Amino acid sequence: MLFDFEKPLNFTSTALVGITAETKYKRIKSLFKTYRTHYSVKKVFRDMESHSSLSILLGEDDKLLYIKARVISSEGVIKELTDDDLMLMSIKNKGTDAELNNMALIFPNLKENSIIEYTYKIVTEGFVGKNHWYLQEYDAYILRSEISVIGSKNLIYNKAFVYDNVNFCFRWDTRNLERIGSKYPIVDGTKYKSIAKWVFKDVPPFKSESMMPPHNYFLPRIDFSTVLIESWKDLASFYYITYIKRIIKPNNTIKDIASKLVEECKTELDTLEKLTKYVQNIRYESIPLGDRNIRPEKPEKVIENSYGDCKDKSILLISLLNAVRIEAYPALLKTANAGYFPKDFPSWDFNHMIVYSRLSDSSDIWIDPTVRYCSIAELPWQDENLPALVIEDENLSYFATTSASKISDNQSSIDILVNINDSLIADYYVKFSFEGEYGLEMRNLISDLDEDKINKALRGLMKSEFVSDGITDIILSKPSDTDNPFNVSFKFRKNNIITQQGNINILNIDPYDIIGDLFWITEKERKYPIDFEYPYLLKKSIEINYPKNMILKEIPNNIVLNIDDLAYNKNYLSDGQNKIFCNESFGVLKSKIFEGRYNAIKEFYTTIQNKINEKIIFEN
Repeated sequence: MLFDFEKPLNFTSTALVGITAETKYKRIKSLFKTYRTHYSVKKVFRDMESHSSLSILLGEDDKLLYIKARVISSEGVIKELTDDDLMLMSIKNKGTDAELNNMALIFPNLKENSIIEYTYKIVTEGFVGKNHWYLQEYDAYILRSEISVIGSKNLIYNKAFVYDNVNFCFRWDTRNLERIGSKYPIVDGTKYKSIAKWVFKDVPPFKSESMMPPHNYFLPRIDFSTVLIESWKDLASFYYITYIKRIIKPNNTIKDIASKLVEECKTELDTLEKLTKYVQNIRYESIPLGDRNIRPEKPEKVIENSYGDCKDKSILLISLLNAVRIEAYPALLKTANAGYFPKDFPSWDFNHMIVYSRLSDSSDIWIDPTVRYCSIAELPWQDENLPALVIEDENLSYFATTSASKISDNQSSIDILVNINDSLIADYYVKFSFEGEYGLEMRNLISDLDEDKINKALRGLMKSEFVSDGITDIILSKPSDTDNPFNVSFKFRKNNIITQQGNINILNIDPYDIIGDLFWITEKERKYPIDFEYPYLLKKSIEINYPKNMILKEIPNNIVLNIDDLAYNKNYLSDGQNKIFCNESFGVLKSKIFEGRYNAIKEFYTTIQNKINEKIIFEN
């Protein structure tokens, strides 16, 4: 192999430095077979435990052809790794025969200033052959990185990707390469093969920020795909013919099941909801392995198995709906939490399938059948406002934007009654009312927990000084009642509600912080946008009843703050007869806020932080 070791490098600005990295993608014998060869040399300065192993994830379509590695100590001692240093962990997906292999290469006795060196080769077979490679690491400064695509001209046939007058059997797309160098490759063509190569030098580590969108929006990367897919229509047609066409048409079994399920339904919407609930109640089981990563199961088989992944459940729901003459089609998308989707680069970069239905009144409805407790009028935020490839048949496909919730859809509230007795012990009566995205999350989270775990989850919502107190009398709404808010009510008791400071008593009454953790606003400046995921409004009301022997001295001043992106208000009122009322609200008006607004956002939160430290004060 291997790197010509001469002397240790003196580079200590990061825990790890990449001396050189070379990656080659080759298609020599088949358009559906990609060979990936990677060679890397790194020097480790510190954090030995974090860098003492290398993990290579292999899907069912991947085959590791070889791997070689060695460690070179700071004294120049070379340790060649053997099979004993290679661990293979196979993960079987429940209910399937597919396996996912995780190769873990252990670097033994790794010490400071050691050099690790390794190379491996993987062959992958697949219908689209999509690959991507990131060119920036989180904890390593890379001195030199080279990536190449090499293709045989025998594989070009009647289609080719032409770049700089050279024909390729690969297509590629670059993103953010200008952050580290040039996005333009060095191209070379011979009689038998075509080569495109990118070379980057002195690539700094990627520094992430809290509350930022998925990192792949900003990381430098190159995507590769086959020349057979020139348009989204090509991809959709291939996918429909190969995987969907033969199973989506409802057979007699599916027709009988659909007919029985909807026999009492009076409207088209009732029918849609009934069939959706039926499929949502089938257990969701992710099956990301082998061709099952893209191939849906037959609808009747999903019913027989009583489980399925997003594709299985979507095709089942579509088949059931078609059986009762409701239009419905598969829609492929990349969820918001998975990040960047290359809409200008037709290739398989989807991770989810949902259902697009068109009713007889021409209204459009998007349905995610993987979410058990979800109304047909809502989507989880991960599916919202995204480009989805709708495939009606082998000849008709198009992008449509999924529905999106508004701040008025995502309003949740906390209502608290506090009764303080003469011994200064406070009894709390709390009611949460979750609507929209937060309701969807809490309904599906809490409903599957046992009593102890629900207790723990509810205590986890409290400030730390309240967590030690027990929760009793928990009452939950029915999670299946998705047309109404998801309500949770309970009681708890808090001792030592008063903190004495000199001749005053400070009342510590509020167990819930609705503006969230503010650790992320400590930085002086910001490079990336702020991601709140979806717009929402949280409201909190507290009624405090205190004994007559407590003399109120002071309540905090009211505060109202409104900027373009966020809104906050808090007000206190005393009735003069042993009652105090506090109302507070916090609204996120925009789910994504550009980094240029960071100073205004920071000032907004700092003002709130200073005000909420004010307390209710009683005379001693």
